[in-house]
Amino acid sequence: MRDLYRLLDEYPPILLEAIAEGWHIALPKGEPLEMVRALGDAMLAPEALERVVADLSAEARDALAELAAQGGAAPAPRLTMRYGGLRRFGPARLARERPWNQPANALEELYYRGLIFRTYDEVGDYYGDVFLIPHQVLERLPPLAVQAPEWDQPLAEPPAAIRSERKNLVEDLFSLLVALRQAPLEWPQPEGVANPIAPVLDRLTQQARLLGPRDPWRDALLWRLMTRLEIVRAEGGGLQPSLKAREWLRLTDVERARGLFLTWRDDPSLDELTLGPTLRCEGGALPAKAAALRRNLTALLARFPAGQWFPIGGFLAALKRYRPDFMRPEGDSGWYLRDVATGRYLDGPESWEQVEGAVAPFLLTTALHWLGIVDLGYAEGATSPLAFMIPSEGHALLEEERLERVKPTPRAAPGEPLATVDEEMTVSISQVNSLYERYQLERFAEWRGQDGRAIYRITEDSIWRSQEAGIRIEQIIQFLRRITRNRVPGSVLHTLEAWKGRFGRATLARMVVLQTVDAPTMAQIRADHEAAALLGAPLGPTACQVPEDRVEALIARLKALDIWPRLRLKP
Repeated sequence: MRDLYRLLDEYPPILLEAIAEGWHIALPKGEPLEMVRALGDAMLAPEALERVVADLSAEARDALAELAAQGGAAPAPRLTMRYGGLRRFGPARLARERPWNQPANALEELYYRGLIFRTYDEVGDYYGDVFLIPHQVLERLPPLAVQAPEWDQPLAEPPAAIRSERKNLVEDLFSLLVALRQAPLEWPQPEGVANPIAPVLDRLTQQARLLGPRDPWRDALLWRLMTRLEIVRAEGGGLQPSLKAREWLRLTDVERARGLFLTWRDDPSLDELTLGPTLRCEGGALPAKAAALRRNLTALLARFPAGQWFPIGGFLAALKRYRPDFMRPEGDSGWYLRDVATGRYLDGPESWEQVEGAVAPFLLTTALHWLGIVDLGYAEGATSPLAFMIPSEGHALLEEERLERVKPTPRAAPGEPLATVDEEMTVSISQVNSLYERYQLERFAEWRGQDGRAIYRITEDSIWRSQEAGIRIEQIIQFLRRITRNRVPGSVLHTLEAWKGRFGRATLARMVVLQTVDAPTMAQIRADHEAAALLGAPLGPTACQVPEDRVEALIARLKALDIWPRLRLKP
């Protein structure tokens, strides 16, 4: 903490006289050092500080109390966004206009009373322009009442309509993994594609498989989370689940929710999700600050109690009071924000409503809502939310230390199986901590819907597809016995065994035909052991089948035999 006398020593005589005037002190004429000592001694005299503080305006006392509550030092942008900035004056203009007689705002009032000083210093992770209270003044400050937080008054009654996402984002990521395993997405995508997984999402929408809303920002969030979590990979010309996807599916619901939240919150890059549809950032300064922006916002959100409905306007009021610099902790340095509608650049505290006041509710009603951190409340027939509520699960995510102590929800009641199978071959499985089992179930059963429990149906077609994927009936029976605690109806086991004999009695395969000009040429090829090993069944003296996966090797061997084939392999 800085020393009062050293700080006063940095001021020109005109500013020392201004502070003395506010304290009703007559300074000696002469050397500046004598003026500094006289002023400092008078400011620290008994009862002097109490008289000056009592004479402050209510807003100036609030600002002083807020700075004192933060340990006596805070980044200047945090205070200027709420209380206004200091006007810049040179010595001549300062003497001419005497701004201490009519301070423009609370900070100027405190500044010209010598209660706060502006300097460059370090506060936490921030280094730059700082307002501080000298340690001698801070130690002698009388008790200052801090204004009560704005969230004291929750809504008297819950909103007429409530929207909750909770686990929908996880379930939709799960559906995407299932879809990509069944049909890998062609990769790489053509240049200029806004969201590569849009075709898969379209297909899932047609199947009524997605639980959350289709929204461009939400679609982009799904894609961003998939890539950041590395649960998909591009292999063999297609995008499909990665090995990490299995690890992700094996996590508990709490671990998975925490991972999604932290992946979003700490994402160091920036896309359209952060600024929303009304602002554009130019100059490339914002991406490096995106993670800090999210952390600052969610830290304040954690101060709201769980389970109560609060107006979104109250959240913005609390944000402006307690963390107005959540988005621009260093002020406007390096920022080039433009309003999309007007094209006007937005800077300074006066743009708070257009910048921070637009970004905060956007994130509250999109990413934070989709991640299950907040539920949204609407008036009857309204399309825009008026209130939010943090469920206990969301509050645990905001409070990381508390989250470490959260115990996973049991997958099923004691003694009860995770899933049941009835004689109609319908599987009903709990949605709690069961993504990995459902991922396995999707390999041989058809999804039919979910609401508390996920419902699947085992059919001849679904078993046929599983056989093509190399899954044996014995494996299916063993899996069903495990998730039902060996409570599979005998009729289901009998049906599966009966279906087992239907598969594989005939085979359809794509083949390439090798045709030679005459029988001797075919005989020459068959006489070569390497070439003969690549051939399939004969179709006559001048033709035979060639499996598709052996074509490239056969072409190379034919060339080695000085037989250069014509290629007619286009589909």
